[in-house]
Amino acid sequence: MTTVAAPYQIRCAEVWGGATVKEDEVTTPGAHAAIFSSASGDAKGGDLYYFSVCAYDTLTRIAIADVRGHGEAVSHLSEWLYRALEARMNDADGADVLTDLNEIVRSRGFEAITTAVVATLHRDKQVLHYAYAGHPPLMLGRTGQVWQLLEPPQASGSANLPLGIMAGTRFTQETVRVGPGDRLFLYTDGIAECPGPGEELYGDEKMLAALNRSTGRPLAEVRQEIREDLVQYAGGTLDHDDCTFLLVEVLDPPPYWKRRIFPGKPRG
Repeated sequence: MTTVAAPYQIRCAEVWGGATVKEDEVTTPGAHAAIFSSASGDAKGGDLYYFSVCAYDTLTRIAIADVRGHGEAVSHLSEWLYRALEARMNDADGADVLTDLNEIVRSRGFEAITTAVVATLHRDKQVLHYAYAGHPPLMLGRTGQVWQLLEPPQASGSANLPLGIMAGTRFTQETVRVGPGDRLFLYTDGIAECPGPGEELYGDEKMLAALNRSTGRPLAEVRQEIREDLVQYAGGTLDHDDCTFLLVEVLDPPPYWKRRIFPGKPRG
């Protein structure tokens, strides 16, 4: 009988994440996630994934980033992202995190240019805030409905560019209501750009179709099915690029979270 490891649990001002090849699960008071990450030809690629939980356990922040470089560039950005999430874990504005990172990445030069998405789930208000830095849009699957893309916010001028492109880039944040059982899918471009027969890319449409086929199934099973679908489409290996995706399900807080009295008012 196969033993399945319990999900890693984080709460009360913690940050969890990494940049290594991994299949794992993580749980916060507001969300449960299944992670898949593979590197093209190395044990550490250019994809990063992170979760943080605010001091009051009300805000779960989810971040995924795709670094143009590898090695040292990834190691530096991993540390910067960790610090940015830690410094702002009590603040619901993910655009501020991207603003901080943009100036840091820009100082590192062209090899560190990065796309990213930062999403913040407010457990009690049941809303999701999300902000992009030139990254593929996350997908939302509401209970009983088909999956849809959450397109980047409309903004004029030099806004929502990849990190490191331009000093003073403005990042905007959008908000959408979510509820228990709703799911999110965040991914790097190695997923959408997975080449198949005739070099046709996997693309968003195939991804949405795969997610719609998985409605109601456990996240770990869905992760496995999507991974196998990608490998089959690619002809047996995922060596074209680093590939990372996160499947996240919004949780209904247990009764003791709803009854908890916080020592002060959360900022989020």
